[in-house]
Amino acid sequence: MTWDEITPANYFEGQNSAQLQPEDTHPPLVELTCFEGLSEQRIEELLKLTAHALCDNLKLNSNIFITYNEAKSGKVITGDGVVRK
Repeated sequence: MTWDEITPANYFEGQNSAQLQPEDTHPPLVELTCFEGLSEQRIEELLKLTAHALCDNLKLNSNIFITYNEAKSGKVITGDGVVRK
């Protein structure tokens, strides 16, 4: 997990920028990247589990935005080589 903080007044939702994390707007932006091949049901479960874990630990009251990205076979390098399925 990496965490990049968006400095105050540089995160806009519509025309509104935020100095602090509002409770009902400007959700944390999360990218979940997993290797290809997961079923739609498993992807949905991972999204829900990730949202639940982050919201609980960060006290966000479900104010979160998560995108799921699929890492494709032959298009990922980790450690000492390209990962192929």
